[in-house]
Amino acid sequence: MPSPAVLSLTAALVLAPLPLGLLAASGPAGPTAPLAAVGVAAVAPAPAASPAAPGSASPSPAPAPPTSGPTSLARTDAGSSSSSGSAAQRTADDRGSAALSRLHYPWRDLGYSVAFRPYSGGTLGTTNSRDHTVVVFVKDGQSEQSLRATIAHELGHALDFGHGSAQRHAEYRRVRGLAQSGDWYPRSGTSDYASDAGDWAEVFAVSLAGDGDYRSTRAPAPTPEQLRRLAPLFEVPAQPSASPTPTASASPSPSARPAERGRLLPL
Repeated sequence: MPSPAVLSLTAALVLAPLPLGLLAASGPAGPTAPLAAVGVAAVAPAPAASPAAPGSASPSPAPAPPTSGPTSLARTDAGSSSSSGSAAQRTADDRGSAALSRLHYPWRDLGYSVAFRPYSGGTLGTTNSRDHTVVVFVKDGQSEQSLRATIAHELGHALDFGHGSAQRHAEYRRVRGLAQSGDWYPRSGTSDYASDAGDWAEVFAVSLAGDGDYRSTRAPAPTPEQLRRLAPLFEVPAQPSASPTPTASASPSPSARPAERGRLLPL
């Protein structure tokens, strides 16, 4: 099972430069295509991440980035850019932070920071497993449901990046009725919504934010019974305790990530 490194959501529209330095590649569908048809592609990460915007939160220590697989996937949307400037940034911070606070999930335990930017066309959110950053782009007039779903989708990718494994993916596929063979992550130029990893992120989003903005094309929205069976997979696994050391002030080092693990794809 390949283990990705950075997710980034993109549309056919040209993105404004991201503070994270990520470049997004559009899928096969154009900017006028229906939402479900807009593609998501893996993209190369930037050398380094920029400081988080006001309203962003600092994460707990995160595991090392994956050694193979896509490094960035993006959740995309067809639409025009939102307004820009300091006022637009404050609005994005305020709306995004409020929506994040309504998602009852220990997201800081994932080791990712979350920042918000004004929507610049095409990309709704990105998850970068190398820099351990999530960036969500807030649209003018975007519904609260859509905003919470995008944030939750990205957090789902972050969970998969840090704690996914062949065993967890196999169990997820069994519950969702997906084939056990085939790629977990989308190939370059294909839609996140059409991949098993994208379905994971969408179903994770439903579990946190409801199904009002469900976009996966792999399978229908999850049933209550499926959500009940998947709940253990969506929990942040407990970190193993560090071995006692002679020095009481010494802090334990973060546990190493498994060689094979899943990652999150942005909506």
